[in-house]
Amino acid sequence: AASRSAAQSLVKPIPVAQKSSAASAVTQLSPGTVATLAAASSGEVSEPANVGHGATREAAVPVPPLKGNGQGHRVFASPLARRIAADKGVNLEQVNGSGPGGRIVRDDVLLFQPAAVGTVGGGTTGVDMSGAKPGKPEAAPLAPPITSGEKQVITMTKMRIAIANQLLKSKQSIPHFYETIDIDIEELGKLRERMNQKLEKEKVRLSIADFITKAVAHTLTKYPVLNARYDSATNQITRYGDVNLGMAVSIPDGLIVPVLRGVNHMGLKEIRQRSGDLIDRARAQKLRREEQTEGTFTISSLGTMGIREFSAIINPPEVGILAVGSAEKRAVVRGDAVVARTILTVTLSADHRAVDGADAAMFLATLKAMLEEPGMMLL
Repeated sequence: AASRSAAQSLVKPIPVAQKSSAASAVTQLSPGTVATLAAASSGEVSEPANVGHGATREAAVPVPPLKGNGQGHRVFASPLARRIAADKGVNLEQVNGSGPGGRIVRDDVLLFQPAAVGTVGGGTTGVDMSGAKPGKPEAAPLAPPITSGEKQVITMTKMRIAIANQLLKSKQSIPHFYETIDIDIEELGKLRERMNQKLEKEKVRLSIADFITKAVAHTLTKYPVLNARYDSATNQITRYGDVNLGMAVSIPDGLIVPVLRGVNHMGLKEIRQRSGDLIDRARAQKLRREEQTEGTFTISSLGTMGIREFSAIINPPEVGILAVGSAEKRAVVRGDAVVARTILTVTLSADHRAVDGADAAMFLATLKAMLEEPGMMLL
C-alpha cells in the first residue's frame, strides 16, 4: 500500500457536482480520486443508520395523519417513511422529499439530520465533528435496493482500492489497542449555550465539537506520546509540541481529512470559524497541500448518524485516532439517585509500538476531566 504522502500526491482537483436528491448535499469525486487513510479510518465502521432500527420491525406503529407544513400544502410521505419517522421522533415537516413530486421516502427519513446538529438536550444527540452545514447528512444516500433474484457486481474505484489497501496495511502492520470512556457533558452543554448567547451578535455559534477539538488539543500538549508519528523504516518516534488535528469529512465513496494546523493555539471561536471554512473547502476540493498533510492526530465522528461508539483504524504514521460517538441522554447514578445526564462515549485507538496502555488511559482520563469541567482547559 502507498504511504499517506504518496496517496495524497495522487489526489487531483476535479469539478464537483451536486446530487439532485435532497438527501445528498455532499460533493462528487471522480473514480480516479484517491482518499487518505484517515478518511478510511471512520468510513470502514459506518453502517446504514437503519441497521437494527425498530422502524423495520413488522409490529404495527401508529402512523401520524397528513398535516400541513405551515405553508398551505400537505406533507406527502410513504407509509414506511411515516412509520420510521414516528419511531425516530422525526418531524416530517422538516424533511425534504427526494421521491416523485417531492414525496418523502424511507431514505429521506433515515438520513435526516436535525437543524441543530451538535447540540445537547432538546432531542438532538449528534456531535458533528465534520463541520457540516445544519441539516446536511454526512454520508451519501443509501444505494437503491437490488431486485430479488438479481445481483450487482461493483468495480472498485481507485479511491476505494487505495482505501482498502491502506486499511489492510494499517491493521496488519500496526498493533492496535483500544480504550473507551464515557464523558458526562451535561455541564458543558449548559456552558455552550451561555457562550452562544454572548456570541449571538457576532453570528458565531459554537458546537459541542468545538469544545471536543479544544479539549483534545489541550490534552495532547500534556501527553505528546499520542501527538506523534512513528517511522517504521527507522524505528523512530517523533513527538510534536504543536497539534495538527485531522478531521474526517465524509464524501461519496470515501472521505477527506483536512488538517487544522496549530489548533492548540486557537480559542473556541477561532476553531469554529477556521474548521468550518476548512471543511467547506475540503468538500469543494479546494484544499492546499499543507491543509491535508502532516497531521499529528485525528478525530473521527459518527455521532450525527446515531452511532453510540465505534473503533477507528489508525492513520499511519500517526499513532492515535479518537472515535467520537453520539452525545445522548442516559440514565446514570449520581449519589443514591438515578438521573438523566448527557453522556458522550469516545474510543481511543493507539499504536502499541509507540504508546502504552497506561499512557492512553491517562490521556482519556485528562480529556474526560476537561470536558466535564471545561475550566480545566485554562490551567
